[in-house]
Formats: sequence, C-alpha cells, structure tokens
Amino acid sequence: MPDYNNYNSLKSECPQGHPYDEENTYTTPAGSRVCRTCQRERSRKWYHKDVTVSRERAKRWYHENLDENRERAKQYQRDQRSAEKKAVTDVTPPETTE
Repeated sequence: MPDYNNYNSLKSECPQGHPYDEENTYTTPAGSRVCRTCQRERSRKWYHKDVTVSRERAKRWYHENLDENRERAKQYQRDQRSAEKKAVTDVTPPETTE
C-alpha cells in the first residue's frame, strides 16, 4: 500500500505547471510550499481588482439597512457617552498625607 503522508512533497510542479524548485518555491512557516509565480499573479489580480463592484454592494447594503445603521450609530454614541461619564465618576481623589 502506498504511503500518502508525503504525497504533496513528491510533486515537482504546482497545479499550473510551474516548477517547485528552490528559486520559485516559498516554504511557509507551517511547512507548505507556495509557487512564487502563482502567488505573484494572485497578488497582482487582487491589487488591480475592480473595486467598484464592492463599493456598489456596500452602498446598496447601507441604503437597504439605513434605519438599522442609524439606530446602531445612535446606540454606539450613547454607549460611548455612558462610558465617558462612568470613567469620570469612577476617579477618586488621591489621599493626602500630612
């Protein structure tokens, strides 16, 4: 029966066909191998992705939940004021020694 514990370590290429050689392979602290070429391509795609879709989705969600968002903001402000008042009233004057 074959030993499957080191199956991935036997691979000499990434799924896209780039070689797992010393120059093109990054080893993570956990011991996994990452193809530097593929990682570079993923990073470029992520950096240059179209953010307008995300912005539109966020705007749509905000407007659909406007009342909830307003109430959440008001509650946050009330909590902040309450915490500030509590912090001021919890301060005890230092004891004077004569």
